[in-house]
Amino acid sequence: MPSKTAALLALPCFLLSSCAERHPYNTVEVAKTSMRGLSEQDVRMCAGFPSKTFDSGKTSVWSYEMEQRSGGVTLGAPVMFGIANTSLSLSSNGYCRVQFLFVDGKVDQVSYAGDSDTPRGKDTLCTPVVSGCVGYVQEKQR
Repeated sequence: MPSKTAALLALPCFLLSSCAERHPYNTVEVAKTSMRGLSEQDVRMCAGFPSKTFDSGKTSVWSYEMEQRSGGVTLGAPVMFGIANTSLSLSSNGYCRVQFLFVDGKVDQVSYAGDSDTPRGKDTLCTPVVSGCVGYVQEKQR
């Protein structure tokens, strides 16, 4: 029968492994290819109105900015009968800028900037901006 200390030490590992669970696909990566060819009207429908725009003849760039501020999660476990403690802090603060490059009114490129990496992967803080568009594209293809 395992001791209570061993069980307490295993708990943070179990919690971390469930947080790091991978999805079958990474939405921000899928968006880079699936959104190509969407019109400006399509992007307004699935992502809303941009925070900033820049027009230059046949090309334009739309930026969507998102900031996440929260306390995060702190996990702790007593070690050596309360003499020492261990803790792990996972902050969920970050900043994301999603940029759409339009050429002749159609999405040509999707890019990400900012402190947008999370335990789920690269640029995944940007997921809320593009997830509606990935679903929108899938619906249009049906």
